[in-house]
Amino acid sequence: MPDITFYQFLAILIGSGGAVPVLIKIIDCIKSYRSILHKKEVLKGLESLQLINDRVESIVTLGVDRVVLFHGHNGGGIPSPGNGYYTSAVIWNINSTVVDLNHYKNIPVDAHCISLLIRLSTEKVITTITSELPTSQLKEYLECERVIKSVFTFITIKDSKYYYLVYHILENNTFDKFGAANIHAQQIIQEFMTYE
Repeated sequence: MPDITFYQFLAILIGSGGAVPVLIKIIDCIKSYRSILHKKEVLKGLESLQLINDRVESIVTLGVDRVVLFHGHNGGGIPSPGNGYYTSAVIWNINSTVVDLNHYKNIPVDAHCISLLIRLSTEKVITTITSELPTSQLKEYLECERVIKSVFTFITIKDSKYYYLVYHILENNTFDKFGAANIHAQQIIQEFMTYE
């Protein structure tokens, strides 16, 4: 049998009318492969989400009253002057029934909160005492919800969204396991990094 090149093979295939079924089969294989990859990505995302939820729950189990994973955003794209900046709760776990966090969506943030987020990106962890905060929208929210202490942890910036974790201590809570809570927060950061 004589050696033929790939192009000669294609010419024979097309000339005999066999190219269309072969191309259809190749396209079907590509679609099937993409579907399998998509399913794997969805499952990977769900597993990652569950690991983060588990870590958030672990922090609450230590005695923290509330843990919230927020993302800051401007409604799409890069933050810029002339556009408002907002924050939304993405994942949370509550050890008290002080507030319904389902309403923590697209909350406009003021200059104090933006300044805090800028500092957080370099300091990585910031602890605040509500009574010592300057007059601001954040202080008003925290006072209304009886939060006496908050720990902010920078997670990452991904797809123009600024992710940060906050855990709150309410009045009459003697929580003192900040080191253990920070270990769980670091595991959340690690999960974000491995998923990127």
